[in-house]
Amino acid sequence: AQIEALQKEHEEHKEAHLKFVEDAKVAKEKACEEAREEMIARAELQFKQANELYVKLKKQYDSAKAKIEKLTTELNEVKSEKGTRLRDKKEGALRKELAELKAANAKLEADGTAKAMEYKAEMEGLLKAAEDYERKTKEAEKTAKNAKKTLSAFEKEKDELQQNLDTLMGEHEEMKQVCEELMAELEGRN
Repeated sequence: AQIEALQKEHEEHKEAHLKFVEDAKVAKEKACEEAREEMIARAELQFKQANELYVKLKKQYDSAKAKIEKLTTELNEVKSEKGTRLRDKKEGALRKELAELKAANAKLEADGTAKAMEYKAEMEGLLKAAEDYERKTKEAEKTAKNAKKTLSAFEKEKDELQQNLDTLMGEHEEMKQVCEELMAELEGRN
């Protein structure tokens, strides 16, 4: 009865361990997949935002550049006209508008640089998240390796218990035979 209880307990431990190993494997795979999907989604969103900003800034830059070229051309035309008060007035207005456009263009470039720095910081965050993901994956692999070692130890213990059981069963059979012989001998004397 004690042997059967030990066998049953061993089987329960083995089943619990196998379930633990399987659960750990499933949890690792799920965590890895969730982290990968989250990183992909964040990267796609950041790329989309960066691309939209780039397109917007490029349009503004091209527009400002075209206006600067137009005003420069007009200014050159005004300069080539003979000196009149109208020309001087027109030239002053054109110079003022040209200066405003150059200032707006400089602001667009500064904004673009600031946004680029923001996205660089976000990308560094993504790289850190990727490193964390890698670290967690390695930890999960280490846990799985330890679980395999534990299973191996359980298997070794099971084999030892089985050998002990076989020995005890053999001794039990011998004792049973000796008892039967003694009983037969006692009955024969009576």
